[in-house]
Amino acid sequence: MTAPARQVRDGARLRTGAGRRATAGALREGAAAVTGYLPAVVFLLMLVAAWQVFVDVVHVSDFVLPAPLVILKTTLHYFPLMLRQTWTTTYEIGLGLSSATRSRS
Repeated sequence: MTAPARQVRDGARLRTGAGRRATAGALREGAAAVTGYLPAVVFLLMLVAAWQVFVDVVHVSDFVLPAPLVILKTTLHYFPLMLRQTWTTTYEIGLGLSSATRSRS
């Protein structure tokens, strides 16, 4: 068998050593990109945790400063309604944009 014929088996091309090195390099680059965002993600989580603790300790009214957990619970409770309203708003935006571009031409 020739070299190209050995690389093809059942119609699928097998990976060569160079392909594996390129994939490993891409994985390293991807991991470096993710770890580059890690400090920002940790800071954001700490900020939300501090916000929750502050609201619980100081007993701030939900009207003035709702706790992150209250916001999450309310969002999950009203999610179907918000989703329907979002589609309605998106449809109306599309109609408005299409009528605006139609009237300009």
